[in-house]
Amino acid sequence: MSDPTDARPPGAAEGEPDTPASGTPTLMWEARAVPGRAGELLAWARSQRLDPSPSRRETFVAPGDRVLVITWWDTSPEGGPPELPSPDEDLLARPVHRWRFTRVDGHPAP
Repeated sequence: MSDPTDARPPGAAEGEPDTPASGTPTLMWEARAVPGRAGELLAWARSQRLDPSPSRRETFVAPGDRVLVITWWDTSPEGGPPELPSPDEDLLARPVHRWRFTRVDGHPAP
């Protein structure tokens, strides 16, 4: 089975680059806590500092004891933006999922 994070973005035409040459680097980090430990996972995620700091960072919770962190970067630091690490395995119901995106402005002409 192929990894869905490797799929061409919806609406991307054949021959379009998978990653645009310019845009806003955006990272998504999502983890699922062991049942009943979502509060601990949220506290852990909020306590993690990135160096350098992103231009924007938001944290979300979702049903199923899930925590999601999205970071946006004005520019990509050398070596790429830093990612949140994985917490201790005893806090996780499954491995952390990570995705990298590049935000592009505008819409293609019809």
